[in-house]
Amino acid sequence: MSISPIFKKDLLAIGCGPSNLSLMALWVGAGQSGATILDRSANFTWHSGMQLPGAELQVSFLKDLVTLADPTSPYSFLSYLKSTGSIYRTLVASRYSVSRRTFEKYYTWAVKKLAVSKFNTEVAAITLGRDGFHVETNSGRYIANNVSVGIGKTPYVPNFDDPDRSRYHSSNFAEHASASYAGREICVVGGGQSAAEIVEYLLTLPAPPATIHWICRRPMLLPLDDSPFVNEIYTPAFAEYFYNLPEEARAQLNESLKMTSDGISSRTLEGLYTRLYRNSIETEDQTRVHLKCSCDILNVTKQGEGHLRVIIRNKLTDYREEFDCDKVFYATGYRYETPAFLDGIASLLTFLPSGEICLNDDFSARLKTSTKARLFFQNAGVSQYGLADQNLSLSAWRSAKIVNSILGREHYTLDQESVATSLPLSQQGAPQSRKFAV
Repeated sequence: MSISPIFKKDLLAIGCGPSNLSLMALWVGAGQSGATILDRSANFTWHSGMQLPGAELQVSFLKDLVTLADPTSPYSFLSYLKSTGSIYRTLVASRYSVSRRTFEKYYTWAVKKLAVSKFNTEVAAITLGRDGFHVETNSGRYIANNVSVGIGKTPYVPNFDDPDRSRYHSSNFAEHASASYAGREICVVGGGQSAAEIVEYLLTLPAPPATIHWICRRPMLLPLDDSPFVNEIYTPAFAEYFYNLPEEARAQLNESLKMTSDGISSRTLEGLYTRLYRNSIETEDQTRVHLKCSCDILNVTKQGEGHLRVIIRNKLTDYREEFDCDKVFYATGYRYETPAFLDGIASLLTFLPSGEICLNDDFSARLKTSTKARLFFQNAGVSQYGLADQNLSLSAWRSAKIVNSILGREHYTLDQESVATSLPLSQQGAPQSRKFAV
């Protein structure tokens, strides 16, 4: 009978995505070792389902793994460009933005350079012992006092009667991009960047669909708000201010500022509108695009082999409509789900009314027991840290806070950068301790 090997680590990360890569880059940059990232995938990928031609990163390339916490790090995007001999050409070609594909290559480079990732490793369970967290995997047991969970979000698809709906979420779109859509009836669901990119891609095909039904719940396709003042919500100063607000105020802010992350880039909107104009004016055999805003989809059902029936309702007029199509692509976003491997310690975790695990100000879980071991969560605190927690803007800052917390000293300087917006937490502007509503 074989005995599973035991590996002891100072820092163990679950999920090889940008958040944990950032953590490892700053951990190594602080002169530390004894760390490993576990990931169930066979190799590293990043947004592989939406790596479409021309797709651009929606944030500055300075929001990479390390730069905003340590501009001198050898794991920065600029270091990657220098190592590939492409720094000047990228600067001339991209100026203010880079392609999503380029950033995926940067992340892949960082994975190889760090050499701390172990793929094909499935985490089955986590328990808490006297010597730290015990992480059971298909390749053995890992024991660590510090564990970072950064597995990302799960693709969300409404519970329709379409049996194939999960296969056709935008996260998988690249798998279907090479299929033939010539003369077919296609439906795209969603009003954000992914939906817009899918529609744009379908319209650029040499043999495009005959019809695209584009269904959007919003009153109109809304632009990404990338203006200077609202962009201050993606700073450490705002994240800490947000963290100390009452829960109701945090929820209100996230809702009112949603278009800073969920909108469509102006460049994509302008390109699509121009394409649709030329499509209707200059082309004889044009694709008919029916953009239907303020509409909910009530159901999608299978109608024989290869056909679907879509039922929609206008939210403003209650008018209902049905149409048939060959394929439905769901650009319906992502949701965070507490992973099943935490079931063994669920009783030790504190949950907020929003369903999120309650986090301390160093991103560690607020446990109900006294222990030196800490369980950190990355990209899992939108209702506590704001919309910035779910994108790349604060990855380096968050990772630096975690590293400092583990080391018990400020290796990375995290003094608040100045912002134009005043962020008082009381009438005197003095910080207040956060009150948890659990």
